[in-house]
Amino acid sequence: MYGDTDLARSIRRYLSLMWDEDSGWEIRIARRVVADDERPVAVVLLGDRRPLSARTSRNQGNIVEELPVTVYAYPAVGEDEEAATVAAGEIKDLLLRVFEHGLSPDPEDEDQEPPWIAKAGPFNVPLWDYDGIGLDEPGPDEPHDVIWVDVNSLSGQNLEDPQDGKRRTVVVEFRASVERPGRTVQEGPPVAGLPGGFKPIP
Repeated sequence: MYGDTDLARSIRRYLSLMWDEDSGWEIRIARRVVADDERPVAVVLLGDRRPLSARTSRNQGNIVEELPVTVYAYPAVGEDEEAATVAAGEIKDLLLRVFEHGLSPDPEDEDQEPPWIAKAGPFNVPLWDYDGIGLDEPGPDEPHDVIWVDVNSLSGQNLEDPQDGKRRTVVVEFRASVERPGRTVQEGPPVAGLPGGFKPIP
């Protein structure tokens, strides 16, 4: 089963792929006050899980759980209110696009450039398995599974700081679903015979 830390780290890693290394963006999975000199910063926060019907699972008996995800993005302070609004709008569109369309390669575009990764299709976020891996250690190269993004829940806002219009906050929200194993069947010794003299069919 994937814990919330696995999900948050996977979303953080996924978002880090859409920005160039020189962009200056830092992506966190713990919220704290963001100072002006720390911008640009994005923060990934998860809500409480709730189980969905097991019938929605890809594998019989598994359980699908849903949880809200919120990404707060704090762009650099703008030169003026108009510049801040435009820059924050571009960040909002970028975040919505990466969750809606993914980072997978376009099979019809032979000249496209990375970043793109496996399991990053439309409304899918790659899920890496960080079990036993420290917070400061890199995760595995390939994702193990996916986080599903609910199509109808994806939304974004470009919010103005009420005290200073040059400071903007972008908020992108969606409901995510992950699958975990349900009840497992324990294997026992083979049945040698059944009541009444019947034996198992070979």
